[in-house]
Amino acid sequence: MNKLTKEFQSGEVLKAQDLNTIKDKVNELVEDANSGSGATIDIDSSLSTTSTNPVQNKVITEELDKKVAKVDGKGLSTNDFDNLYKSKVDNMSESSLTHIGSIEEATDEHLINIDPSGEYIETVLKSEYDLTKQDIYNKIAELQLQSPNKIAVYYQSGSLSPESNGNFGLVDIADCWRPYLIDCTKNRLEDSRIVGELKRNNFFRFVDGSFAPTVGITSVQKAECDVELYLDESGTQQYCDANNFDALAFFNEFGMDQKLYNSTGNEVRILRPWETTETNYSIMIGLPCEMYFIDNEIGNSGKRWKGVFSSPITWDGIVAKKLERTGLSPGPSTTFGGKFRNYFFLYNTGDPNTMSCKGRDELFTAFYRADRTYPRTNDVNQMSSASFARANNYDSTKPYPFSEIGMFAYCCFLTSHEIKHNTKALHSPSLFSSGISSNDRIANYEQLLQYGGVRYSTDGGNTFVYAIWNETKGLCLSGGNSSFMSEFLNVQWAKEQCMEAQMALSFAAELGIQPNTDFTFYGETYYYQNPDGVVSLLQGEMNARLYKKVSQTINCFNSAGESIVAKVECIIRVPIMDGFNICGDISRYIPGGCEIVGKRLNEAPGGELPYSIYLETDQKKFLSESVVYKGINETFEFERKYKKIGEYTGFNGFRKSLAPYTFVGGDAGGTILTGECAKLEGHDTWSSSTNQIGRMASKQGSHARLSEIGPRFAYITNAASYAVRNVGSSMQVLL
Repeated sequence: MNKLTKEFQSGEVLKAQDLNTIKDKVNELVEDANSGSGATIDIDSSLSTTSTNPVQNKVITEELDKKVAKVDGKGLSTNDFDNLYKSKVDNMSESSLTHIGSIEEATDEHLINIDPSGEYIETVLKSEYDLTKQDIYNKIAELQLQSPNKIAVYYQSGSLSPESNGNFGLVDIADCWRPYLIDCTKNRLEDSRIVGELKRNNFFRFVDGSFAPTVGITSVQKAECDVELYLDESGTQQYCDANNFDALAFFNEFGMDQKLYNSTGNEVRILRPWETTETNYSIMIGLPCEMYFIDNEIGNSGKRWKGVFSSPITWDGIVAKKLERTGLSPGPSTTFGGKFRNYFFLYNTGDPNTMSCKGRDELFTAFYRADRTYPRTNDVNQMSSASFARANNYDSTKPYPFSEIGMFAYCCFLTSHEIKHNTKALHSPSLFSSGISSNDRIANYEQLLQYGGVRYSTDGGNTFVYAIWNETKGLCLSGGNSSFMSEFLNVQWAKEQCMEAQMALSFAAELGIQPNTDFTFYGETYYYQNPDGVVSLLQGEMNARLYKKVSQTINCFNSAGESIVAKVECIIRVPIMDGFNICGDISRYIPGGCEIVGKRLNEAPGGELPYSIYLETDQKKFLSESVVYKGINETFEFERKYKKIGEYTGFNGFRKSLAPYTFVGGDAGGTILTGECAKLEGHDTWSSSTNQIGRMASKQGSHARLSEIGPRFAYITNAASYAVRNVGSSMQVLL
């Protein structure tokens, strides 16, 4: 029987011929069926896995009747739960279950069943099931490891190793800080305007490769390129007409080596594509999103934890604390118009106390540049630092989006990098170093190049005397009066310009300059070294020890009061970790949301007085009090509103532990490279009156004349109102 081949179109009318053909085909089928000559269908009488025939419905029905019906919420299995265990469960009474409030109330003789709702925990005898409390902690940790958005490291009780004893999660989550260019003048009520994210190793460029305006110049400096320009002194090779200079095109064509001249043959200052006359920018190191941190907290297991998490979590009984998307000043701040800035200016902003200083009796001036801007010091204390930071806000009475840098946010930054590099000894000489400090002694030129410091010669360079910043070593004023080097050379003011190190390293990254190679950046000479075992500058991250060389021949005196001529050479060392200057040179107040309150109960200073630590982690709740002292029965507002971290007694010495989220408190022990790798100094000179309560200044970073310092070094000797030339501060901002 042939198939019909005609295809009918939509809307087509059937012809009689088509209808007759259909009739004939139907009749053929009927005849085949009636005569028995048509195709037959075979039906199986049982289930089969190989038959190609249809299966009878009654066979399938009979087989299904032999199966157990599926019930929602029930599972099907063999009898793994045998009759013996079933009998025990059937005979178990309600009284055999002990309800407890937490894992800590359980003993190792009990199994702990955690109710999924988290509202209670049941225990049954361990004799029935072999599972202890520690087993539960281990199981929880295994489950937590399945998520990649966390890293937690722990330190065993009593361990003084700066490295962790173990970790859970992925270390990559701790690598969460990025550089941003912020417009300080166009902030909204609660957050700021981000101009763009910068490259991690090169602040001259945004992450898309375009140049960023990160070096400030004056309109006069810019105008030097607004004239007719030539490539040679004789004026035969014109480069461009007046007001037609393109800094980007020139840099892309010639780089840094080609000079330019005006029509009179005088060399002009060349405008670079990263320079701007704008004054409203700051470079901040910040988080791309909100994060959660644990810093020096002891968990239910007895371990001391540090952790970084991208979502809310309770870890070993510790609730991780949230840090909003926040940016931090990567070094001591300067000011422009009385407002904090973290920016490299190729001129002085004109604000008071934003300069360095000529040395004692103005003998040494190499650290003093009147045409540059240094961190603001001398009039900066905990209260004024809040004013300088909050002056950037639309409402300067509010602590947002800009505020004084906070203890909590700063410790979160350090915690991230202690985890990332698996050590608290970030200031190790082979890692990032302690910067312009007196930690590392020197006795020869190789050590001077490695650690920084001073050397001088009085015989024309045949022999040298080597010294660190807190040593005298024979350079004296008239009458034989001596001063330690940091005082003698620049009276302990800042030796480094604001953001100088970061921008010099950006220049090295831009030009691909190799480590231990001298290079010149805006008239100063530098070289850098790679810290051991980290992603280096040319590999994509701003991790380096930057060194700057200065020298000058001076007329001074020896210890006998005799006039001498001394050739003085200095090398300053600046530790840059992920774009952040972590310690050395001058101290910084870190007061935001943290208050240290001391009590003087004795008559004379010098004793180890009790003090309490109060902490607020939410920047929007930072207070601003101008009162420094209270009577013994009075309280500050923050004592009622901030969380009290703890009470402590005694100040001086290294710490084997610290109060959580701070660089104070804790227990004595360890060294500069063990335990917490931190020293706490706090002679109780903050008050001289008996029965007095006072706010103690929280200073970090130390200054050049001190030794045994690191990123968590704390100096709480003075009252919160104290201001001096070697102490500045910084800011933070909600992004």
